Amino acid sequence: MKYRVDQYVSSLLDLMAQSPKEATYLMNNWVKILFRDGMLGKKQQIIRSFRSQLLAREGLHHIKIISAREPDSKLLAILKKRFGEESIVEVELKPELVSGIQIVVDGEAMIDGSLGYQLSRLLNY
Repeated sequence: MKYRVDQYVSSLLDLMAQSPKEATYLMNNWVKILFRDGMLGKKQQIIRSFRSQLLAREGLHHIKIISAREPDSKLLAILKKRFGEESIVEVELKPELVSGIQIVVDGEAMIDGSLGYQLSRLLNY
């Protein structure tokens, strides 16, 4: 029987929380179940879901900053203060943005201050 990716991941995390000493055994059996259910082709979704759920259980966040150039330390400090010092901050440089910044928290767009977005809003106004 197939389940959603997040259900597979949630079940593994629940089991590992109950039996941390058996983590390797549980992980091996979990991968066998993924193989049996034909889910190994969704490995990128599984990895994203695993990271997201694990961070959520720890009260942390994954923050992705997309910018044309390296963000300044002030912005990083503000984000760390807002979302927690231990949260993971990933920076993706996209020169084609030209100007502005996009901030994605836990996979959901939070701020889109890119020049392209601002122009599209003006054109559709």
